[in-house]
Amino acid sequence: NDSPSALLEKQIISTHVTSFLDLYKAHTESDLGLKPGLTKKAWITNMVKEALEDVKLGKLHLAIARIDDRVDGFLVCKPVTSRHEGLKNDVYVSLLAVRPFMDFKSQEKIHIGIGRQLMESAEKRFPTINTLTLDTRLINKSAIFFYEKLGFHCTGKRTFGGSNSDHYIGYEKTSISTTGFRP
Repeated sequence: NDSPSALLEKQIISTHVTSFLDLYKAHTESDLGLKPGLTKKAWITNMVKEALEDVKLGKLHLAIARIDDRVDGFLVCKPVTSRHEGLKNDVYVSLLAVRPFMDFKSQEKIHIGIGRQLMESAEKRFPTINTLTLDTRLINKSAIFFYEKLGFHCTGKRTFGGSNSDHYIGYEKTSISTTGFRP
């Protein structure tokens, strides 16, 4: 029997594997910049497991979206020290995945807002942040459209520190918090 945390981990991995394989089904491992012999499924599974270990250690924060006791989306992020003196900290979104949903009649993918809600949860979790930053694959046109729709703009540089960073481009969204005036 799986413990609740082991079951949650399996669901998170399954969500990301399903999302990633659906999103990149037309792309080869070489297109994605993966090392020869490394499959898409093995690569994404290892990456998610490493991120979840960092969540357990308190280095990263996790938000999940569930429908009917199944993880259908998740976000992993990390507060980072501000890049600018005197400004608030930034939050780096390292993983965002949403299980694809299909319209049964048309067999078309439908969007139900889970990704947007997860991104909003990061802003709510860290209300005093200066900027949300992230990296996305250059070939991931749907993610680029999604992030731009949410108010992110391309920085022209990467913040990603991992391998194959030349396959990614950075995006950021300035988060302006305001407080009301008191008489």
